[in-house]
Amino acid sequence: MSFNFLNMCAAVIQLFVFFIAAYYMCVSIFSFFPSGYKKAGDEKKSFAIIIPAHNEAEVLPALLRSLFNQTYPRGLYDVFVMADRCDDGTEELSMLYPVKILKRTTTDYSGKGAAVGDAIDQISSLNENFDAYIIIDADNIADPRFLEEINHKMQQGYDAVQGYIDAKNPYDSWLSYAYAVWYWISNRTFQMGFSRLGVGCKLGGTGFALSRELLNEVNWEVKTMAEDAEYTIKLALANKKVYYAKRAIVYDEKPRNFVNSIFQRIRWSKGINQVQRDYSGRMLRGGHINAYLRFWSDLFMPLCFILFLIIYIFATLNIADISNVKFSLFWTYPVPYFMFTIYIYGTIIMSIYGLFLDKKWDKRIVLNIIGIAIYFISWIPAGLWGILSRSNRWYHTKHKKGL
Repeated sequence: MSFNFLNMCAAVIQLFVFFIAAYYMCVSIFSFFPSGYKKAGDEKKSFAIIIPAHNEAEVLPALLRSLFNQTYPRGLYDVFVMADRCDDGTEELSMLYPVKILKRTTTDYSGKGAAVGDAIDQISSLNENFDAYIIIDADNIADPRFLEEINHKMQQGYDAVQGYIDAKNPYDSWLSYAYAVWYWISNRTFQMGFSRLGVGCKLGGTGFALSRELLNEVNWEVKTMAEDAEYTIKLALANKKVYYAKRAIVYDEKPRNFVNSIFQRIRWSKGINQVQRDYSGRMLRGGHINAYLRFWSDLFMPLCFILFLIIYIFATLNIADISNVKFSLFWTYPVPYFMFTIYIYGTIIMSIYGLFLDKKWDKRIVLNIIGIAIYFISWIPAGLWGILSRSNRWYHTKHKKGL
């Protein structure tokens, strides 16, 4: 009796997790729908581009060159480098370019979110009425049409716009390629899917724009290590949406060293844990279920897929009666087994098809499948470490890929 009861509980839990996984699959389906056309005006907005920089002398020149090589009218945007306690010549190097240099007044390095907030406040005090603020990381490179595409979206009436975050160095190592593949898949399935579903995507930490009016209404006051996730949640609580601009491309440097990537993900996990601690109750009480599931998408979707792939394999062995390892009998029932089959193969097919459509498919994805698996699985210990650790230390990621 107790075995049957536990078996039934396991089946209920598995079914609940399946519905979460199926939700993400449905979101992915929307990414293949036509985006629809919304006419934009001819007016061009003015932008304040903020580059938070903490010891980024090796990579900053490449970004600045790309920003001053835009197709957008040069007189309509200014570039601000927020020199955050730099001691590697970042500030001196910035002076070689037509940028405006801002300085942090704090005595410690408190992270990017605080630096961005400081920059917005300082620019606002200059009484320069920019239409919007753009945040872009120092290690990035902007596509020549980045500002043009951001402007196009904002001219359609969108106050928060997230660009397409691509990889600057996908082929440096198996790890950077695994990162790139995940970004390519999540850009298609989540960012585009949520946006076309009409619930809005999420800010990705770089390559995004916020209108002045929006910042006046929902101020940039973030306290966690995951400033992008926190501000996305603040927007959701204010019933504001982030819209996706697929053609507004920034190329972001991906980690090539496994140890460094672990510390980066620990920092991210700690930030996500801080955000869910501070905002989950308000999201759920306010009925922001889509925002809550979108918030956890980077964790829940791959975790659900890996879990169901493992159980599906054993369930198939059970049905074929060639394994002594028995999972819940629920998994041998024809209807749920058929549903899980659709989910597993549907997710794989959509991911591959999305990569083909976005011209990202390459045989190296198959050759690096073990590396990609290691990348996904290593999120589990990194995530747990980040959640359980009591340290609030900010791990600065050293960037070196200047092009």
